[in-house]
Amino acid sequence: MALNREYTVTPFDGANFSVWNRRVKAIFAAKELDNFLEKEADATNDTEVSKSKKAYAILLTLLDDKILSSLQKEDTAFKIWKALISTYEAKGAVNQILTRKRLATIRKSKETSMRQHIDEILKLVSDLRVSGAEVSDIDSIVYILMSLPKEYESVKVALENQPNSDIDDLWHRRCGHSCNQSLKQLGLPSISSFCEVCTRAKQCATPVGKGPRRRETVPMVMIHTDICGPIVPKTFAGEQYFMTLIDDYSRFTEVRLLKRKSDAASELKNFCQLNPSVKKIRCDNGKEYVDGDFLKFANEAGIKIDPSPPYTPCLNGIAERANRSLLEKGRAMIFESNLPKNFWSFAVLTAAYINNRMPNASIDCHTPYYLKYNTHADLKNLRVFGCDAYTLIPNSQRKKLDDKCKKMIFIGYSSMGYRLLDPTTKRIIISKNVKFNEEKKSSNDFNYVSPNIDGSELDAENQSEESETDIFEPSTEQSEDTSEGSVRKSSREKKHPIRFPESKIYQAMLSQEETQI
Repeated sequence: MALNREYTVTPFDGANFSVWNRRVKAIFAAKELDNFLEKEADATNDTEVSKSKKAYAILLTLLDDKILSSLQKEDTAFKIWKALISTYEAKGAVNQILTRKRLATIRKSKETSMRQHIDEILKLVSDLRVSGAEVSDIDSIVYILMSLPKEYESVKVALENQPNSDIDDLWHRRCGHSCNQSLKQLGLPSISSFCEVCTRAKQCATPVGKGPRRRETVPMVMIHTDICGPIVPKTFAGEQYFMTLIDDYSRFTEVRLLKRKSDAASELKNFCQLNPSVKKIRCDNGKEYVDGDFLKFANEAGIKIDPSPPYTPCLNGIAERANRSLLEKGRAMIFESNLPKNFWSFAVLTAAYINNRMPNASIDCHTPYYLKYNTHADLKNLRVFGCDAYTLIPNSQRKKLDDKCKKMIFIGYSSMGYRLLDPTTKRIIISKNVKFNEEKKSSNDFNYVSPNIDGSELDAENQSEESETDIFEPSTEQSEDTSEGSVRKSSREKKHPIRFPESKIYQAMLSQEETQI
C-alpha cells in the first residue's frame, strides 16, 4: 500500500506498545486523522464519515493478524484504539510504583551486553512515562548508573569527576556558531553553556513580529538580493562589498564579492543569464538595480524588478536578514580564529556554505540545500574555521626523507576540496587530501603586512597551472648591501615575471564554485 511505502511501521504484535503507540499517533497527525482515534465521526457529516473509514483502514494495516483477530467486533478506528489502550496501556499509581521498583532493583548481568541492558532500562522509562509519570533524562542516567555492578565502579567515579564534554562546543563551532535549534534539527548536540563569541557576534535588539507571506512554489523564479558594505578593511583583493542572491523558494544563498557597488549590475546580469528561469528580482531602491544597463537587460529578458520604497529595508527583509546572518557568523569566525580582518570575505563565504546546510524556520525547518538538490547535505566535511590543517605534499614535490604534509590554516570550502592558507608563503591553495586539528589554531600567530593591491591586467599566457594564489604580491625590491658594492652586476635590464594580480586570480578561483556556496 501507499502507506507502507511512505512510512515504515512494524505491525503491532503485543510488544512495545508505547513505542508503536507514539509512531501511530504521529502518522495519524500527519494525515490529519488523529481526532478519529479520540472520538467517533459525526454520522451526519459525510466528510467525517469518509475520513473515519480511511482512519479505520490505515489502523488495520498497522496491526498484526493475531491482534486483529481479537478485535473483530470493533468496526471503527475509535473502538479499536479504545480497546488497545484499555488492554495494553496500563495507567495509574500501581503501575508507576511497580515500574519504579523494577528500575531501582534492576542490575546488569554478565550475560547481558551493555547495549541490551541500557535498552531494557530505557524501555522501562518509556513505560513509566506512558503511565503518566514524569521522568527526566537525568533520572534515566541515574537509573543506568545504579544498575551497574561493582566492576563499573571506576566508570562511575570517572563520570562524576569528568568535566563537561567539549563535543557539544566542538559541533557548535564547526557549524559556525549556529543556534541550538538548528543543531537539534540535524541531530547534533546542542550547547547549554554561555558562548561569549556568539554574544559578541550576534547580540541584538528584540526583533519585531512578522506576518505571513506567500512563498514561491518552484525554485529560481524569484530572487532576493542586497549589498552589504562598505566593509573596512578591504580584502587583499580589494573587495569591500558582498552581494547576496537568495532563492525565494529554497532560501539557497549565493554570495558575490564586489570591489565597487557598480559591479553589482554585471554580477546580477551574469547570474540571470546562468539561471534563465528567474522572472522577478526583489531588491532595494539602489541605482545599481533600477538604473543603467541592468534595467535594460531585465526589460529585454522579461524580468520584473521589484524595488522596495526608499528607507524601508524591512520590505526587503529576506535579503537584509541574510546579510546580517552572514556577517554575524563571519564576524564570529574571524573573532575565534584571530585571523586579520582582511579575511572577512573567506569567513562570509564559509558562513553562506554553512547556512545553506542549516535548517531554516521560514521553509518548515528544511535546509536550503535539500530543497534545491532534493538530497540531504553531508556535514562530515565541516571543520572549525581557522584551525590547523595538514595538506599532503605530492610525491613529485618532496624528497624521500621530507615531511609528507605541510601545516596550513583552514579558511573555507571549495567545490573540489578545502581552501587553505599557507602562513609561510602567504599563498592560498585548494586541496582535498587534508587532515585537521580542530583544537589548535596557528591563525593566532599569523603575521601579515598590508598589501599594495595590484590592478594590472591578467596575462593569460603566463597563467599558473597550480591551484593556488598569493594573498598579495610581495615586493620584488630588495635592500642592497653596501658591503658587496665591488661585485660586478650585469647592466642588462631586469624584467620580473608577470604574476597574476591577486584580484584577478581570486575572482577566477571563486567564480567556478559560487554556485556551490
